Amino acid sequence: MRFLFFFILLCSATFAKAQLFGVIPINKFQAGYYYDLNDQKIIGKIAKDASSRNTFTSKNYFLFKSDTGRVRISPDMIKSFVVGLDSFTVSHGPDAQFYKVVIDGPSKLFGLSGFSSQAPTMSAAPGGGMTMNGGGTTFFKSTTYFYGPDADHLSQLTRKNYAEVMSLIVADEPSLVEKIKDKTYRYGDMKELTEVYNRIKSIKKTPSK
Repeated sequence: MRFLFFFILLCSATFAKAQLFGVIPINKFQAGYYYDLNDQKIIGKIAKDASSRNTFTSKNYFLFKSDTGRVRISPDMIKSFVVGLDSFTVSHGPDAQFYKVVIDGPSKLFGLSGFSSQAPTMSAAPGGGMTMNGGGTTFFKSTTYFYGPDADHLSQLTRKNYAEVMSLIVADEPSLVEKIKDKTYRYGDMKELTEVYNRIKSIKKTPSK
């Protein structure tokens, strides 16, 4: 009986994830383009949130839509792609990946998004048996950050090296470096820190009228 319960739980989690990576609504596609290996720019629409791994080939891919239909684009087919306001570059190692360019400076910061899961916990029920706590399995998006000159030469950003590495990456904005040092921006504040940095750079690039 216990085996059957866990089997049902596993199937439920698998089904939930399948729904997550399954049919992509039309409004999930955004205008974008990619550069193929010959530096040819291909314009169409991209569903970046549909990025996943092909079960049969183990290759990562995203969905690209043009007038001729939908295709899966894997890292070994392109050099980079842009969707909306986001730019992505490609690594071509054994485990090729699409990396979002988070900060494009002398010291670059890249983000690799994925989905993590939190399964419900089990506990003994009064009178015997088991009870499930927390409802069904929850999937949430998370980002792992990397730094380096390009997508083929990366080191992972961690809590341990965060202050040193990020102080170098945003070194051209001393006010942000100070906020890293005084722990206004901690490792868990990466999204906010990078958004503030990019907003400052964007304002500085905007020509004054």
